[in-house]
Amino acid sequence: MGFYITQATGEREHIRYRKSTARGDIAIVDCVMEGVELRLLLMSDIQESAVFLEKDKRYDAPFRYIDHFMDIVKRHPHPGRILLIGGAGFAFPRTFFGSGQKGTMDVVELDPRMVKLARRYFFLDELERDFRLKKDGRLNIYVQDGMEYLNNTDEKYDIIFNDAYIGNTPDRGLSSDEGVAVCKSHLTQGGVLVVNVITTLMGDGSMPGKITKSILENYFDNVTIYPCNPALSPLSRQNCMLVGE
Repeated sequence: MGFYITQATGEREHIRYRKSTARGDIAIVDCVMEGVELRLLLMSDIQESAVFLEKDKRYDAPFRYIDHFMDIVKRHPHPGRILLIGGAGFAFPRTFFGSGQKGTMDVVELDPRMVKLARRYFFLDELERDFRLKKDGRLNIYVQDGMEYLNNTDEKYDIIFNDAYIGNTPDRGLSSDEGVAVCKSHLTQGGVLVVNVITTLMGDGSMPGKITKSILENYFDNVTIYPCNPALSPLSRQNCMLVGE
């Protein structure tokens, strides 16, 4: 769809949930933006996740980067086993299964509170029912640190998505040399690692992207970085996909 959530607030806000935690202030806000009903998950006023409240839009991608995740899935010849590190409001799993994908997705989320909030406010239970995910074992949720999970599993994946953030702060362990190495060790032959990086493409703000790209180049023959919104200035911070193949 053409509409994406790009702001933290909208018209006619209604706060559904608010909690101060050691990780930051969590808020769940219902609002109307450009005539569209939304529910936002905010961590210290930074968007962690979102969902469209209209039932016929519930499985649409609320952010551009999720559409880019889906593009990567659709380009892969055999996207049977997917790992998502960083579940938050489970926006990507909703879009993945809602688009008709037949693969299996494992989701690793550090904070058990996020899984509970996803069930209560972001239609995770409904997703599992609509697509028989529990019965078929196609959506598996692990509440633990991403590196801990990778260091203690023998699973192999066709695509690993590293979307582990707290607000605007990435999980630095997963983006480190050690983190990329362990991700690579859990990929199948021809597997792909995707890292969601908030960065600029040029200037002082481009260092997160450049550093992560240089690390991926130690492990992958082909590493590409591309912005989720090419219309923005290369000096603007935005979600960029780093893809190692």
